[in-house]
Amino acid sequence: MPSAVALLVAAGSSRRFGGDTSKTLLPLGGKPLFLWSLEALEDSPSISAILIAVRAEDRPGYSAVLARFPATKFRPPLVLGGETRSHSVRNLLAALAGSPPELVLIHDAARPFPSRPGIDAVVAAAAEAGCATFAAPVTDTLSRSNDQALLCERVPREGLWAVQTPQAFRYDLLVDAYRRWPADAAAPTDETTVMYAAGHPARCIVSGTDNLKITHPADFALAEALLAARTRPASPPSPEGQA
Repeated sequence: MPSAVALLVAAGSSRRFGGDTSKTLLPLGGKPLFLWSLEALEDSPSISAILIAVRAEDRPGYSAVLARFPATKFRPPLVLGGETRSHSVRNLLAALAGSPPELVLIHDAARPFPSRPGIDAVVAAAAEAGCATFAAPVTDTLSRSNDQALLCERVPREGLWAVQTPQAFRYDLLVDAYRRWPADAAAPTDETTVMYAAGHPARCIVSGTDNLKITHPADFALAEALLAARTRPASPPSPEGQA
């Protein structure tokens, strides 16, 4: 089974949540949000080590949590995040430059429920294709809007996918793709964008419906509901003859 070093990105600004605390340190199901994805990566046999990128001001909070919930695959120290997500990823890649792995897996800490089979599948796909990602086919009706926020043009959804994390890559290909990324271009929102620009399309691994991303405060309620559904005991079968 191929293995990868996991790069957990937890350096977002969390502007939509207000306050000074990173959203990935906020509690979900009795423990900090980032621990859910960290533990999923820890449990996967496809992950050999884990690095985490955080904001400088959040380092004490993450260090305190990791002291209470030790992860055997976590490789200290915490990596300093950048001004953008891609900057944080570049810092994580640079932290591996002295002993580069064959494969890396990149995951957003704001997605608490990556499945173990999915993690294993995306790593295996990257070992074969060089680039792989979780993704889900778009099912909503899509439309462009004009400056007045009026829906003015339907966009066909056939063939469209919502790209998610985890994503996995050959380390050397991703580092080279970032070297080629134009310095004056907008910061990419994920690494499959960088790889595609360098001529490496991603293989899609269809994600589950619970691979949600915590973006707004209301998303915590949805995540709590998913956790409750996981732990709810199955209903006993109805007696014969009763509805």
